[in-house]
Amino acid sequence: MLTVSQLRKSAFCPRQLYLEDVMHIKARPTPQIVYGLFSHSLKRKLNLTYPDVVKDLDTKQLSDLGEIKAALLRATDEILRTAPRVVDGEVVRDWMARRARSDIFIELNYLASEIYKKARDTGLMGRSLASLFSPWGVEVDVESRKLDLKGRVDKVEFRDGRYIPVEIKTGAVGRGIWREDQLQVGAYAMLFEETFGTTVEEAIVEYTRVGERRKLKVDDELRDSVRRQIETTKEILAMADPPEICQDGNGKKCSNCRFYELCFQI
Repeated sequence: MLTVSQLRKSAFCPRQLYLEDVMHIKARPTPQIVYGLFSHSLKRKLNLTYPDVVKDLDTKQLSDLGEIKAALLRATDEILRTAPRVVDGEVVRDWMARRARSDIFIELNYLASEIYKKARDTGLMGRSLASLFSPWGVEVDVESRKLDLKGRVDKVEFRDGRYIPVEIKTGAVGRGIWREDQLQVGAYAMLFEETFGTTVEEAIVEYTRVGERRKLKVDDELRDSVRRQIETTKEILAMADPPEICQDGNGKKCSNCRFYELCFQI
């Protein structure tokens, strides 16, 4: 069974997929990859921690946006303080922790504003308020035998009777949603539907570097694109030789890849 990670890799760089999953070449992660893994692990912990912070806010704190931000920041700093400093066999550098805190602070401001507005508009507090900011699930395993595909979605939200898969991205941000990110979260939506017997109409990609949650409609066009990419991925994995180097070889995408030096030697 294919994985959604393989699907995304085939869309991002077919050659990377081949080197890693067919030739089984191991390469040392770049600092950018180490940062991404570290930041991603922090986000998971924060998704589980923030609802408890909201639950413990009293009436006075909920009426002060600055107090809400301060409470969230204290929780963030505690998670950063206790976070493992080795990721994928590599040491997490001080600049990575500082940058992660800076990126998280952008999203924290948005979250604090949402908490403040919900508390003001609904009068809720404690567990009732916290439930509005609690994900339905974190790192949810999903699969589809029809699609021959499986994966693990970062988190799933449940809002207004609808399930919404959310994928967290810590890397570079462009306009809209990167194609490979669209395919990834679209695949998660389709897998979630089959796993839990429901319908998913919308998905979200969180770009933590700019603190934005970008929505994506899960329509027939996206579903067809996912199915085509599944077939493309299978074709790449069955190739006798690695695909050609992508058109923007030596560009920024390549320079941040763990296979950068090896790739041009093969």
